Amino acid sequence: MLKKKVSVSGLALTLVLLSACTDSEETASAEDAGNAVDGIEAYIKIFNQKRNSYLTLKKIYSWILKKT
Repeated sequence: MLKKKVSVSGLALTLVLLSACTDSEETASAEDAGNAVDGIEAYIKIFNQKRNSYLTLKKIYSWILKKT
């Protein structure tokens, strides 16, 4: 389920970035496309880091509850 959310979030971000690149009279350059891809990759990396932190905290919390 989480992979699906990441994919949907990445797709949504892609669409937003593409619309921003093509919302003018100028044609988007390869550099603009590369920047959009870099932004998406950075977003996914941050999302995965936060997900991993959440899962670690969830494990710790479960462990604490079992000990009490």
